[in-house]
Amino acid sequence: MALEHPWMPLPFQLDHINLWALADGDGWTAVDTGVALPPTRACWEQLFASALDGKPIRRVIVTHFHPDHIGNASWLTERWQADLWCTQTEWLAAEYALRSRDDADLDRRVAHYRRHGIAEEHTAKMRARGNPYPSLVGGLPFHFMPIADGETVTIEGRRWRVITARGHSPEHACLWCEDLRVLIAGDQVLPKITTNVSVWPERPRENPLRYYLDSLARFLRLPADTLILPSHGLPFRGLHHRLSTLVQHTLPQALSGRASRPNRVGGIASAIRESDDAEHRGYRWKRRLTDKALSQRAGPHAPRFRGLKPPTHRGPTPRPLVVQVIPSSASLASVGLPVCGSQPAIS
Repeated sequence: MALEHPWMPLPFQLDHINLWALADGDGWTAVDTGVALPPTRACWEQLFASALDGKPIRRVIVTHFHPDHIGNASWLTERWQADLWCTQTEWLAAEYALRSRDDADLDRRVAHYRRHGIAEEHTAKMRARGNPYPSLVGGLPFHFMPIADGETVTIEGRRWRVITARGHSPEHACLWCEDLRVLIAGDQVLPKITTNVSVWPERPRENPLRYYLDSLARFLRLPADTLILPSHGLPFRGLHHRLSTLVQHTLPQALSGRASRPNRVGGIASAIRESDDAEHRGYRWKRRLTDKALSQRAGPHAPRFRGLKPPTHRGPTPRPLVVQVIPSSASLASVGLPVCGSQPAIS
């Protein structure tokens, strides 16, 4: 089964996203779409012209509502008369984010950060920026096909099971193919960095970090040698080791903050690495909000992640970009990747 791997640019510190195009009969199924900006669409045009064998995109699957994943969903589905498939909650979250543009919405968001001690100079920048979501998402298709946890999506005759996760987004969809032993992981399991988990203004008392940790536990059921196709970074194997690392990195930091961290997020702002990117500074603040919320709920109700033990080895080192999933029948090809030339297969 052919699977193209376009690397698309992002205008953030995290400067790329991996998208996936799976051969599907007389066309392709695309997984995620990139932000709705000219450089990304230029990459798509290059892909259309040179890498899809002249076949159309028949279906677009979006893992979640964040702009780098759903940004071009409307553009792609209109261009190819394709269907959009995504979970219902993610589609609704995108609708909400697109419509939250008036001053009252902005006032509520700024007040959320101000309550947690964010300095006025920074909330002023947030206010001046407004809601950046509509500038990165080119609308939504009116129609979509809802998918849900446990359902199956058939692509090129193979069954991909939907596994949903919470914490990073409300109903993030991953795709697992048992035949290929491949997981399209979206942002849920990344090879090098931890997923952004935030307390959002519209859900100030939510505990998304607990949702995220509980969701990670669901992936322990998959084989340890599963090939992970992440949205950022290189494909890798070593799923169980990576899950353990994510838990050990995330949980102790959150729980240790109960005794050692200031009660307000503004009190730790000086400890955050300075950046000219106000949007990413806001993301880091939201992570601190999450840690604080979890710390306040520690004790008998602290989130638990069952089934993982500390790793006794470093685990497999991620190799360069995969060009072969199954030597006899499946391939990954790179398009516009920063690493050029022939890449070895993961064995």
